[in-house]
Amino acid sequence: AGAFWRYNPKLFRYQEKHLRAIHAHNPALTRILPSVYPAITFNVGNAIICCRHRDPSDLAHGWCAIWAGGNYNPDMGGHLILYEWGLVIRFPPGSVIFIPSSIVNHGNTLIQEGETRVSFTQYCSGALIRWAEFG
Repeated sequence: AGAFWRYNPKLFRYQEKHLRAIHAHNPALTRILPSVYPAITFNVGNAIICCRHRDPSDLAHGWCAIWAGGNYNPDMGGHLILYEWGLVIRFPPGSVIFIPSSIVNHGNTLIQEGETRVSFTQYCSGALIRWAEFG
């Protein structure tokens, strides 16, 4: 959450405000992590690949946080692709990136045989924010 706050404090506060409102409305809700991201996805296995996609349910103007881990050569594979922007980004294990996942197609390249790659993604549903704003 620290990097999100540093690079986009306005969006961070926006999500935090709306999540607090949701939790105030229903105190029985618990947070998965102490984060402004109410949803997480773990992709685990031997060689996780994420095919080209967008996440239209995510907050349209929001950022998702993607972390990659594993044991792979980042010069040979595991690159993050942001298709509309024409970017192929070297993404070594331990890297984190924030992207507007609902508006840009993204995915990653294959890694080499025998290597491993996992990912952890945090995101915010647009429906949650709409509910907090409009009921």
